Amino acid sequence: KFSELLASGFLDSYRFFYPDREGAYSWWSYMNNSRANNTGWRIDYFCVSEGLRDRLSDAQIMTEVMGSDHCPVVLKMD
Repeated sequence: KFSELLASGFLDSYRFFYPDREGAYSWWSYMNNSRANNTGWRIDYFCVSEGLRDRLSDAQIMTEVMGSDHCPVVLKMD
């Protein structure tokens, strides 16, 4: 369904800036030392309409922020 969302005119803001980056996850299981091994999923997104493309200035996944099985994701816009 995510592919359908993108095909309908929405933009994955992180992939817009970092289309080839690997190992960029926003969630890790508490089991099997997943976060330390960076075995996770990217399940937190900022999806924006194509009309906002020119206003995007950066997107980040803040893997250094601890305290949960998720980390914050950031979207910067002008």
